[in-house]
Amino acid sequence: MSHNYLFMRKIQCFVACAFGKKDVDEVYNKAIKQVLKEFKIRVDKINH
Repeated sequence: MSHNYLFMRKIQCFVACAFGKKDVDEVYNKAIKQVLKEFKIRVDKINH
């Protein structure tokens, strides 16, 4: 598998967090979400 193969595929990511807790929300918003956006991975937040 070539290195470029990873960038040709649509990358998906699933994140489950205890949203609504200040520390968890902070980690999600300042780290996880930012890295996903940097790699141009769409971010959809669905509250359950």
